[in-house]
Amino acid sequence: MLLAPKLYISSFYILLSFLIHCAYSSRSSFGTNFKQCCSLGKSHYSPSNPNSCNDYSSLNDKSGSCKFAFTICCSQNRRNQECERGKKHALASLPCNDLKNDNCDVLTDCCNCCELGIQSQKNGEDCSPVSELSNECNNVYMECCKHQPKTDDCNTHFCPNGQICEDTRSGPICKCPNGFEKDGRTNHCVDIDECKKPNICQKGATCQNTAGSYTCTRSCGVGYSFDAIFISCRDINECMSGSHNCATGMRCENFPGSFRCIREKPCGTGYSVSAYTQECEDIDECHLNLHDCPKGFVCENVPGTFKCKPKECGPGFQFNYNTGECEQIKCMPGFELDIKLGKCKDINECLNPNACHSNERCDNTVGSFKCTLDLICDEGTELNKEKTECIDIDECKIGRHTCPSNAKCVNTPRSYKCVCPTGYKLDETRNICEDIDECAFGSVCPSNAHCKNTPGSFNCECKQGFKLQSHIFYNCVDEDECANPNICDHKCVNTYGSYQCQCREGYKLASDKKTCIDINECELQPNLCPGECVNTPGSYECKCKQGFQLDFRYKKTCEDIDECESRTHTCSSKDICVNTRGDFKCIKLDCPAGYNQIGEGKNSRCDRGPVTCKFSDMECLRKPMKIFYSYTSIAYNVQVPLRIFTTRVNTYSRRIKLKYEFKLIDSQGINMRADQFMVKQTETNTFDIFLLEQCRASEQFQLELKIEFYNDLQFSSCLLNKIHVFVTE
Repeated sequence: MLLAPKLYISSFYILLSFLIHCAYSSRSSFGTNFKQCCSLGKSHYSPSNPNSCNDYSSLNDKSGSCKFAFTICCSQNRRNQECERGKKHALASLPCNDLKNDNCDVLTDCCNCCELGIQSQKNGEDCSPVSELSNECNNVYMECCKHQPKTDDCNTHFCPNGQICEDTRSGPICKCPNGFEKDGRTNHCVDIDECKKPNICQKGATCQNTAGSYTCTRSCGVGYSFDAIFISCRDINECMSGSHNCATGMRCENFPGSFRCIREKPCGTGYSVSAYTQECEDIDECHLNLHDCPKGFVCENVPGTFKCKPKECGPGFQFNYNTGECEQIKCMPGFELDIKLGKCKDINECLNPNACHSNERCDNTVGSFKCTLDLICDEGTELNKEKTECIDIDECKIGRHTCPSNAKCVNTPRSYKCVCPTGYKLDETRNICEDIDECAFGSVCPSNAHCKNTPGSFNCECKQGFKLQSHIFYNCVDEDECANPNICDHKCVNTYGSYQCQCREGYKLASDKKTCIDINECELQPNLCPGECVNTPGSYECKCKQGFQLDFRYKKTCEDIDECESRTHTCSSKDICVNTRGDFKCIKLDCPAGYNQIGEGKNSRCDRGPVTCKFSDMECLRKPMKIFYSYTSIAYNVQVPLRIFTTRVNTYSRRIKLKYEFKLIDSQGINMRADQFMVKQTETNTFDIFLLEQCRASEQFQLELKIEFYNDLQFSSCLLNKIHVFVTE
């Protein structure tokens, strides 16, 4: 069933009910004057004059009590008429949102309650009261739920200029739809811009006008989206939604407000690669505080992600999703809290024999009751001997009950109840006292005992692995199986009601769950070592190829030896040492004719000697002033695109502009193409060279990057960078 907004009872209505009840109960002399003043107030209300309830000109009695009764009854009549108008709006199948700017809560609330009743009728539900709704809302809900729609006269009535037809008692009328108003010049319906009204949306929300209505949208920061259920900004999991931009071989890892890409063995969102085992392990977002659970929510880790669960509230409390706190359930007048059901239920005031006078009938209503002058007694009561009031019938005393023979009859106001012996309950269908299976309730015995039902009671028997402690009834204590020293091969761990055998690291339990056998890590994980894997009792060792060495910390992986950095190479001081995977190369620098070598080793370059060029000799002018030689090595299976080289030049002046020319000079006879590379000028003076396709192992190639300097668009000078790239396994 849909939930309607609750009708809020205004303070003057509560006071009105109080005054009427007090006046009726006390039978004071004020009753006659009150009725006259109230009658004048009801008839004085005018829908065309909103302030008519404050106009006392028609009163002869100008006393404060008469004015007060006049105002209350006039206002009540106004509420009744506005509520009737709201019901008609809903029964005419018009949306209640159209009434939100009418500045009358009763009008909108009655429309919503009626709309709820119409929907319940369509769903085939019964029209009984709903305990969560107020008295007024329940009365409107039941009336509209039972309403049978009449023939709509608007089917044959035409309305011009975009106006709509409304069926009224006096006949169909034409008016503009809700959210529109009539233009006095054109007589057409034009849209009302609700966004011009101040504070129409909540703080932090933006108003956007639409045809006949408006919407309030709320913006969140980058990486967050607005959650209408929790009324807060929630993190967007780019990894789960597929909105990340991680490349192949990169793992996307989400965190509040963004995500990151980690280049390692792909494990999937919510997992990470263990540095020790190289296996994928679940990331505990709760322990690492990588979650975004709101206040009052408890983070629960699950494989690959996490869940936010609201904290549990005790009996009589409910969780507030806005504040994240447990709040006490507050019931409206006429209702009381049912701790078991966790919701408010109607109080039957008529169970109180003094609720009404002796010559009145008490009728319970939703959230209240009413007294009616009637000597027709309710079920379970009968007239007294004086025929002045109804008194309770003691069905148990006169034998007018249907309790089973082994049950006790207990008289109650207007009825009776059958109470079965302890350990039994009443089966109202078969009208017998049947045994209560206490074991079906759960937790009647300790967790380490089985429950066995008996007629009218139950017994507790200890589970396997536990023994009964003789001096304490129903107290089962754990039996320590580890007291037997030969029960496990390595280590025995006693558990509650059982035990567990554990092995030392590098061993595993055999099928008997007691014996420990060695784990052959080399067979279990063929790619455990980059080189040769040798199994040892309880562990393993890795042996590396020439040019590699075991990692210093774990001794489980092979790392390349940088002969150039460690100075274990055999290159001369004039040579350039280039480290490659598992090896190194010695490069001798030979400068072209007309150039001189500057520096030694990896810091050497070729500079052009002093030369004078004619202004017309462009070939002489465009020769590089400096030639740099750079060397690098890459693995054949690297992820592409890969930046393999970066060069940066000093311009010294903003007037200097740069141009570049890129060439593939030498590929050692292999089929390399220039379009397998890309040059990107990331800044005004920085150039990056990217490899776009993978190469085969044992290949090498040479690239040239020529950079020209222009001063005020006039060629000034140039330099050349020759890059040698070695491809290794």
